[in-house]
Amino acid sequence: MANSICQSTPKNPLPELGVSLPDMGDVRDHVSRLLARTVVSTALESLRNDRELAQWTRSGLALHRERSTSRCLFCEQLVSRERLRALEQHFSAQYAALMEDVEDWVAKIDGLIKATEGIRSHVPHRAEIYCDLTSEFRAARSVLDDAVTSVRDALKSMNQALERKRDEPFVPNAGTVKLFDDGGSALEPVNVVIRKHNEMCRDFQGRVERARKNIALDAISRSLDEFVRHKAALDTATAGEERCEREMEALTQQIEQLQREVTEHRRPADELNDDLYHYLGHRELQLRVQGAGYSIVRSGRTAKAVSEGERTAIALLYFLKSLQDKRFDLSNGIVVLDDPVSSLDANALYLASSFIQERTKDAGQVFVLTHSFAFLRRMRDWIRHEKKHEAEFFMVVSTLEGDERASAIHALDPILRDFESEYHYLFACCHRAAKGSDAHDLKRNYNLPNMARRVLEVFLDFRFPQRPSKKRRSLWRQLKQSDFDPVRRRRIISFLNTYSHGGGARDPERDITGLTEAPAVMMDVLDLIRSEDPHHYAGMEIAVGETVG
Repeated sequence: MANSICQSTPKNPLPELGVSLPDMGDVRDHVSRLLARTVVSTALESLRNDRELAQWTRSGLALHRERSTSRCLFCEQLVSRERLRALEQHFSAQYAALMEDVEDWVAKIDGLIKATEGIRSHVPHRAEIYCDLTSEFRAARSVLDDAVTSVRDALKSMNQALERKRDEPFVPNAGTVKLFDDGGSALEPVNVVIRKHNEMCRDFQGRVERARKNIALDAISRSLDEFVRHKAALDTATAGEERCEREMEALTQQIEQLQREVTEHRRPADELNDDLYHYLGHRELQLRVQGAGYSIVRSGRTAKAVSEGERTAIALLYFLKSLQDKRFDLSNGIVVLDDPVSSLDANALYLASSFIQERTKDAGQVFVLTHSFAFLRRMRDWIRHEKKHEAEFFMVVSTLEGDERASAIHALDPILRDFESEYHYLFACCHRAAKGSDAHDLKRNYNLPNMARRVLEVFLDFRFPQRPSKKRRSLWRQLKQSDFDPVRRRRIISFLNTYSHGGGARDPERDITGLTEAPAVMMDVLDLIRSEDPHHYAGMEIAVGETVG
């Protein structure tokens, strides 16, 4: 291609096609309306079915009017007034107007056919186009030729229909019009090629120079292939040697560092013990250096029993301390904390969250998984104040697939994200289920019994506080203090006792199809809350974003 460009001669710019194909939609509409027209007159049967006789008679009748004679100009016989009246009615003004319109449109369409066939004469010859564009020009010319042929054939079919109409003016729709998309865009591909050709004309010298440069570079590359291969092999070997030297040096430094850390890991132990003191509030539990690791001692002696909360504290603090390891790039690293506050009391939870926030604030990315709503609030508030627009919240939702439990990850419910208590979220879930339309969605209903029980426990503990006693706390005893409908009270407690306890979905004593009653029971729970404290209920609806009924 470069050689052909170098050897080519400049060509002249070409004008774009200034012609266009007929507006076939407009022509088709006019012809269709013309074909649909009929002549309302008392037609003579002999003339209706004989086109040549009708034309001959029509011409003679016109001459008869012009010469004001009552005799036939052909046979010189007297023509009766009745016969003249019948002929006038046959060739009415409507008939004349229709024939005139038909003739006009036949002539117009003949002109359009000639103009359409003449479009090809405006297309430049292939030899006038640069050879680079030959394939594209052929394709564009083929599209245009097809469009011209189709338009011409459609116009001819319209003229044939009009000729049939001229023969049968008393018959509606005597001819049919061929439907065709006028292909008005068929000229554009040719114009695109012409524009490209003209651009090449303007940049002819530049194209020649670029082609010469490419030829020169190609010749150089072929002659230097072997040199390039050897040079690449040398560069690869040199880079490999340097990489090995850097890796060896890095490994040597790591070995020296590890040796120092093995012999000097007392300082991290002291720092961990300080963290434990601030975390637990006493120095009873400490870490003691033992060999290359640590042991846990209580009051100076090896700890025999370490509580779940203490284990959680040690593991968490040790993990957070490990983030300061020089081998870990915290700013570009990913930190994952899986339920770091399990088995911690409220005070320890606040300390744990403070340690986590302080030690992970510079991390590249942090994943925190938790079951604790209080811890969620702490992390949420921290992110809002310290890391705006840098966090996403998700929740794992337990569902029922057939008779198996399953889990799915969803965006965190706005109630959990925006409000300060778990009660808001559970109330919102019960409210949505009660107001929902699909009661047979067992997957959605699976967790509703536990949610409803928790909502009632919180509400009734506030509404009907129980005195401390040795008796087990009873939801039913609290429910009976309410003035709510006894039947609906009974349905609530029966449903909750059945579906919020037990061994799980595989328990043969439980019929999970009963979960279809969950929305109705949720409505009972909401009605009970509303009947006991309407102001509280209305406020909760507003708080969780629902419409107060």
